[in-house]
Amino acid sequence: MIFLSLSAGSTLFGSASENTDFRNPDVFPDSLRERQILYNGILWKNSFNRFVGDQFLFTNIFLPGTVGFNGKTFKNILIRYDIYSDEIMIPRNLDQIIRLNKEMVESFSFVFENKSYKFIKVSSDSLNDPKGYVNVLYEGRSALYVKYRKDIFTEVTSESDGKFYQVYTIYFMKEGVAFPVKGLKDICRILENERVKIREFVKVNKLKLTRKVPESFVPVIRYYDSLNK
Repeated sequence: MIFLSLSAGSTLFGSASENTDFRNPDVFPDSLRERQILYNGILWKNSFNRFVGDQFLFTNIFLPGTVGFNGKTFKNILIRYDIYSDEIMIPRNLDQIIRLNKEMVESFSFVFENKSYKFIKVSSDSLNDPKGYVNVLYEGRSALYVKYRKDIFTEVTSESDGKFYQVYTIYFMKEGVAFPVKGLKDICRILENERVKIREFVKVNKLKLTRKVPESFVPVIRYYDSLNK
């Protein structure tokens, strides 16, 4: 097996490392044997040292979370989400980071800045539909997902090879079909038969649907589902 060692002065967990005791059973309560199946992946090596920013969602620090893996649920796991490669990472020890086998990862969740995020893995045959991990904002008869990703703006200088920038798409899932949405106009176009009711609901409740706040779409989608029970 190839072992990955961090360079001198680097840290595996950012500022969180100072307070993380990997021998503490309250942090890692699972038995070693149970945890071994999580290590069914490959060692991670950072290929973007010369890029401004990083490939991770929200932070490069490992966050406390839960992973659904090969039919089992692992709690109290430290995870990090690479949205450039759409991969999940966990620390194996202080010197090794494992990229989890995506074929076996079914879901994961974590808390960042007192907010919980839940992701599931979806597959699609359409280029227009989300594929990989999506953040679940709402699931009922319909669903509302957010797909995060990072792209690279290439600009080679003496100091860097480029920089990362983050984008995301909000998807309204209706009858198994994914529709990208940016505002109320998109929702009304998709739900043409319920357009009048939808607009009235938004008006009465003084709602503002904005792409900047993906959660703002949830009350409308929930209301639509209530019309079709």
